[in-house]
Amino acid sequence: MSTKDLNLGVTKWVHIDTASPNARIAYIEGCNRLFSVNNSFELEAMIVTNVSYAKFNWYCTDASTGSPCFTTSYSYITIANTKKVTVDGGQLFSNNTYVFKVVVLDELSQT
Repeated sequence: MSTKDLNLGVTKWVHIDTASPNARIAYIEGCNRLFSVNNSFELEAMIVTNVSYAKFNWYCTDASTGSPCFTTSYSYITIANTKKVTVDGGQLFSNNTYVFKVVVLDELSQT
C-alpha cells in the first residue's frame, strides 16, 4: 500500500500595488522583499527529490478570471518547465492577482 500524496502543494499569491501603476511594485506572499514587475523575477520550486529525475510543469492563472495569464501585449505568458523559472519584466498588468503553480513529477518513483 502506498501513502504517496500526489496533491501536495503550496500556493503563493503575487500582489500588485495598484496605487502606483507606473512603478508596479509587487510582492509575493511569504517573500521578504518587494519587486517591480517591470523587471524580471524568478520563481523556484523548492522540492526534496533528485532534480535529474524531476519533470516540472509551470502554470500561471489570472485569479480574477480563472484564465491563463496574458501579457501586456495580449499573448499568453510562457514559462519554462525547469526547477527555476524567470518571468520577464513588463508582462504583468497592474491591478491583477496572479497564481503561479508548479506541478512536479519524480519520474523515478512516479510521485
